[in-house]
Amino acid sequence: MITKFGRVDLEPDRVRAIFMDTENWPVWMPGVEKAKTLHPGDGRKRVAVRQRLRGRAFEMDLDCRFAPDRLRFVQVKGSMRRWDSSWRFDPSPDGLGTTITFELDMELGGLLGLVATKRIMDAFLDELFSETLYRLNARGQALAADFAAEPAPPGEDVILRVYQNEQGLELWHDGRTYRLGPRE
Repeated sequence: MITKFGRVDLEPDRVRAIFMDTENWPVWMPGVEKAKTLHPGDGRKRVAVRQRLRGRAFEMDLDCRFAPDRLRFVQVKGSMRRWDSSWRFDPSPDGLGTTITFELDMELGGLLGLVATKRIMDAFLDELFSETLYRLNARGQALAADFAAEPAPPGEDVILRVYQNEQGLELWHDGRTYRLGPRE
């Protein structure tokens, strides 16, 4: 079992909402190229995820369980021999932001499982966890900016918003987010 701790400058409810919005994982979660809900449910859903890390693609179907005190993601099928992760979001002791606890019980398959030592995996997960916290903060800030945007004048509706960020353009329409990469 690997455990990581970190902190973000967002309130726990916002962090939880960002994680539960699985369809938008590709917008902010490191390496996630696709996240598609296969079976929605009450307090859980099954999500197909494709993630590319260090040039290698990993695909898995996750059983996502949304309990009040933690979120748990268990691989049902996929590239790993075993993947069982949980995330907790607690108010920081100073009352500013959220303390995040990430626990992972995993086993890599194939050749990768033979050559990846615990030290290598721990260093890789440190880097990935740090990047996740950075992007989570950025996602929360972007959502806060959207909610703080000027309302439409009386009698008019806002139907489309466009933002530019370091990844390109982000379009907001009817509660959904679409990302357009930069043009070459």
